Amino acid sequence: MAFAVPHNAPLSEKSLQTVVDCKVGLYRIQGEVASEFRAPQDLSINISWPDMTDFSAPLRRILGPAHEKFQNGMWREAFENCCEIFETEARK
Repeated sequence: MAFAVPHNAPLSEKSLQTVVDCKVGLYRIQGEVASEFRAPQDLSINISWPDMTDFSAPLRRILGPAHEKFQNGMWREAFENCCEIFETEARK
């Protein structure tokens, strides 16, 4: 689910936190252009990313882009990225 609001619509910190907590998307509209403020998250699946502080520095660096995708609600793309990383590293 996502909401679209005019680009100049005032949004309180509480409203923005509600958007994050509810995992909905938010788009700002200016004319015919929609800018993504926050991507909606897939609510049909409940997964979490492991704590990366226990990972080695090289592993954190390699998984960084996938982690960012996951944090932005793009779990499928993050999973695909992790699979590609695993395959590449396994071939070394």
